[in-house]
Amino acid sequence: MPGHLAEFPTLLFAVPLLMVAATWMVVGAGWMRVDAIDGGLGLLDRDHDGYPDGLRPVGRFAGYGRVPLLVLLTLVVVPATVASALGSAVAPEAGGRVALGALALGLLVARVGARALQPRFRRPPPPPEEHVIGRVATLVSDRVDAAFGEAEVALGDHARRLDVRCDMPTGLGRGDRVRVLGYDADRAAWLVRPDESP
Repeated sequence: MPGHLAEFPTLLFAVPLLMVAATWMVVGAGWMRVDAIDGGLGLLDRDHDGYPDGLRPVGRFAGYGRVPLLVLLTLVVVPATVASALGSAVAPEAGGRVALGALALGLLVARVGARALQPRFRRPPPPPEEHVIGRVATLVSDRVDAAFGEAEVALGDHARRLDVRCDMPTGLGRGDRVRVLGYDADRAAWLVRPDESP
Protein backbone atom coordinates (compact mmCIF):
# COMPACT_ATOMS: atom_id res chain seq x y z
CA MET A 1 0.00 0.00 0.00
CA PRO A 2 2.75 2.61 0.67
CA GLY A 3 3.72 2.51 -3.00
CA HIS A 4 0.24 3.69 -3.97
CA LEU A 5 0.40 6.88 -1.85
CA ALA A 6 2.29 8.75 -4.58
CA GLU A 7 0.10 7.47 -7.41
CA PHE A 8 -3.31 8.39 -8.79
CA PRO A 9 -5.87 8.50 -7.25
CA THR A 10 -4.40 8.34 -3.73
CA LEU A 11 -2.19 11.34 -4.43
CA LEU A 12 -5.34 13.46 -4.84
CA PHE A 13 -6.09 12.89 -1.14
CA ALA A 14 -2.56 12.47 0.20
CA VAL A 15 -1.59 16.05 -0.67
CA PRO A 16 -4.48 17.69 1.23
CA LEU A 17 -3.87 15.18 4.04
CA LEU A 18 -0.31 16.48 4.41
CA MET A 19 -1.60 20.06 4.38
CA VAL A 20 -4.19 19.26 7.05
CA ALA A 21 -1.57 17.48 9.16
CA ALA A 22 0.76 20.48 8.90
CA THR A 23 -2.06 22.82 9.91
CA TRP A 24 -2.86 20.66 12.95
CA MET A 25 0.81 20.89 13.94
CA VAL A 26 0.57 24.67 13.80
CA VAL A 27 -2.62 24.56 15.90
CA GLY A 28 -0.99 22.17 18.37
CA ALA A 29 1.96 24.53 18.73
CA GLY A 30 -0.45 27.29 19.73
CA TRP A 31 0.29 29.51 16.74
CA MET A 32 -3.24 29.31 15.33
CA ARG A 33 -6.74 28.50 16.55
CA VAL A 34 -8.59 25.52 15.15
CA ASP A 35 -11.19 27.86 13.61
CA ALA A 36 -8.69 30.35 12.17
CA ILE A 37 -9.33 29.14 8.60
CA ASP A 38 -13.04 29.81 9.06
CA GLY A 39 -12.29 33.34 10.23
CA GLY A 40 -10.02 34.02 7.29
CA LEU A 41 -12.78 32.94 4.90
CA GLY A 42 -15.51 34.76 6.81
CA LEU A 43 -17.22 31.49 7.73
CA LEU A 44 -17.49 32.48 11.38
CA ASP A 45 -20.03 35.12 10.42
CA ARG A 46 -22.96 32.79 11.03
CA ASP A 47 -26.43 33.19 12.39
CA HIS A 48 -27.96 31.45 15.42
CA ASP A 49 -28.81 28.40 13.30
CA GLY A 50 -25.09 27.77 12.88
CA TYR A 51 -24.74 28.11 9.11
CA PRO A 52 -23.20 30.79 6.85
CA ASP A 53 -25.91 32.99 5.38
CA GLY A 54 -25.52 31.83 1.77
CA LEU A 55 -24.93 28.18 2.66
CA ARG A 56 -27.73 27.64 5.20
CA PRO A 57 -29.80 25.29 2.93
CA VAL A 58 -26.68 23.35 1.93
CA GLY A 59 -25.53 23.09 5.52
CA ARG A 60 -28.88 21.82 6.71
CA PHE A 61 -29.04 19.23 3.94
CA ALA A 62 -25.46 18.06 4.36
CA GLY A 63 -25.68 18.00 8.14
CA TYR A 64 -22.26 19.58 8.67
CA GLY A 65 -23.37 22.35 11.02
CA ARG A 66 -21.02 24.70 12.80
CA VAL A 67 -17.92 22.55 12.85
CA PRO A 68 -14.60 24.25 12.03
CA LEU A 69 -13.48 23.79 8.45
CA LEU A 70 -10.19 22.24 9.56
CA VAL A 71 -12.08 19.53 11.44
CA LEU A 72 -14.34 18.88 8.44
CA LEU A 73 -11.38 18.61 6.08
CA THR A 74 -9.72 16.17 8.45
CA LEU A 75 -12.86 14.03 8.60
CA VAL A 76 -12.95 13.95 4.79
CA VAL A 77 -9.32 13.45 3.77
CA VAL A 78 -8.20 10.89 6.35
CA PRO A 79 -10.74 8.15 5.49
CA ALA A 80 -10.62 9.12 1.80
CA THR A 81 -6.84 8.69 1.69
CA VAL A 82 -6.96 5.34 3.46
CA ALA A 83 -9.82 4.09 1.27
CA SER A 84 -8.09 5.28 -1.89
CA ALA A 85 -4.82 3.56 -0.97
CA LEU A 86 -6.59 0.31 -0.15
CA GLY A 87 -8.76 0.51 -3.26
CA SER A 88 -5.74 1.18 -5.49
CA ALA A 89 -3.94 -1.81 -4.00
CA VAL A 90 -6.91 -4.10 -4.63
CA ALA A 91 -8.01 -2.71 -8.01
CA PRO A 92 -5.21 -0.61 -9.52
CA GLU A 93 -6.97 -0.38 -12.88
CA ALA A 94 -10.09 1.30 -11.40
CA GLY A 95 -8.50 4.63 -10.54
CA GLY A 96 -11.46 6.89 -11.28
CA ARG A 97 -14.00 4.70 -9.52
CA VAL A 98 -11.69 4.32 -6.54
CA ALA A 99 -11.33 8.11 -6.31
CA LEU A 100 -15.09 8.68 -6.42
CA GLY A 101 -15.73 5.94 -3.89
CA ALA A 102 -13.05 7.26 -1.54
CA LEU A 103 -14.44 10.79 -1.79
CA ALA A 104 -17.98 9.54 -1.13
CA LEU A 105 -16.74 7.65 1.94
CA GLY A 106 -14.89 10.72 3.19
CA LEU A 107 -17.96 12.93 2.81
CA LEU A 108 -20.10 10.35 4.59
CA VAL A 109 -17.66 10.08 7.50
CA ALA A 110 -17.49 13.88 7.67
CA ARG A 111 -21.28 14.12 7.84
CA VAL A 112 -21.56 11.55 10.63
CA GLY A 113 -18.61 13.02 12.50
CA ALA A 114 -19.84 16.60 12.13
CA ARG A 115 -23.24 15.72 13.53
CA ALA A 116 -21.59 14.05 16.51
CA LEU A 117 -19.29 17.06 17.08
CA GLN A 118 -21.87 19.82 16.57
CA PRO A 119 -22.78 20.16 20.28
CA ARG A 120 -19.12 20.74 21.09
CA PHE A 121 -18.88 23.72 18.74
CA ARG A 122 -22.39 25.13 19.16
CA ARG A 123 -22.34 28.48 20.87
CA PRO A 124 -24.76 29.27 23.67
CA PRO A 125 -27.36 32.02 23.18
CA PRO A 126 -26.11 35.56 23.76
CA PRO A 127 -26.14 36.77 27.36
CA PRO A 128 -28.68 39.43 28.42
CA GLU A 129 -27.86 42.82 26.94
CA GLU A 130 -27.81 44.53 30.32
CA HIS A 131 -24.95 42.24 31.37
CA VAL A 132 -22.79 43.10 28.35
CA ILE A 133 -23.53 46.62 27.09
CA GLY A 134 -20.91 49.09 28.27
CA ARG A 135 -18.40 46.42 29.22
CA VAL A 136 -14.87 46.28 27.87
CA ALA A 137 -13.99 43.17 25.88
CA THR A 138 -10.69 41.87 24.54
CA LEU A 139 -10.41 40.88 20.89
CA VAL A 140 -9.40 37.28 20.26
CA SER A 141 -9.64 37.52 16.47
CA ASP A 142 -6.96 38.97 14.23
CA ARG A 143 -9.30 41.76 13.14
CA VAL A 144 -12.73 43.25 13.72
CA ASP A 145 -14.83 44.85 11.01
CA ALA A 146 -18.42 45.01 9.78
CA ALA A 147 -18.45 41.31 8.84
CA PHE A 148 -16.17 39.54 11.29
CA GLY A 149 -14.75 39.69 14.79
CA GLU A 150 -14.58 37.80 18.08
CA ALA A 151 -13.93 39.06 21.58
CA GLU A 152 -14.02 37.83 25.15
CA VAL A 153 -15.76 39.68 27.94
CA ALA A 154 -15.60 38.92 31.65
CA LEU A 155 -19.02 38.06 33.08
CA GLY A 156 -18.75 37.29 36.75
CA ASP A 157 -16.17 34.61 37.36
CA HIS A 158 -15.90 33.44 33.76
CA ALA A 159 -15.10 34.83 30.29
CA ARG A 160 -17.66 34.69 27.49
CA ARG A 161 -16.69 34.69 23.82
CA LEU A 162 -18.82 36.98 21.64
CA ASP A 163 -19.24 37.57 17.93
CA VAL A 164 -18.52 41.29 17.52
CA ARG A 165 -18.74 43.79 14.66
CA CYS A 166 -17.42 47.29 14.14
CA ASP A 167 -18.70 49.39 11.24
CA MET A 168 -15.77 51.82 11.31
CA PRO A 169 -12.21 50.99 10.22
CA THR A 170 -10.14 50.50 13.35
CA GLY A 171 -7.01 48.51 12.58
CA LEU A 172 -7.56 46.67 15.83
CA GLY A 173 -6.44 43.08 16.28
CA ARG A 174 -5.95 40.32 18.80
CA GLY A 175 -5.43 41.60 22.35
CA ASP A 176 -6.87 45.09 21.74
CA ARG A 177 -9.74 46.30 23.88
CA VAL A 178 -13.18 47.30 22.61
CA ARG A 179 -16.30 48.57 24.33
CA VAL A 180 -19.64 46.87 23.71
CA LEU A 181 -22.34 49.25 22.44
CA GLY A 182 -25.30 46.95 21.83
CA TYR A 183 -26.59 43.84 20.11
CA ASP A 184 -27.44 43.63 16.39
CA ALA A 185 -30.03 40.89 16.02
CA ASP A 186 -29.85 41.00 12.20
CA ARG A 187 -26.16 40.06 12.28
CA ALA A 188 -26.40 38.04 15.51
CA ALA A 189 -23.40 39.95 16.83
CA TRP A 190 -22.44 42.64 19.34
CA LEU A 191 -21.52 46.10 18.10
CA VAL A 192 -18.29 47.48 19.47
CA ARG A 193 -15.98 50.46 19.17
CA PRO A 194 -12.36 50.94 20.23
CA ASP A 195 -12.05 51.42 23.98
CA GLU A 196 -10.48 54.79 24.75
CA SER A 197 -10.35 54.50 28.53
CA PRO A 198 -6.87 54.67 30.09
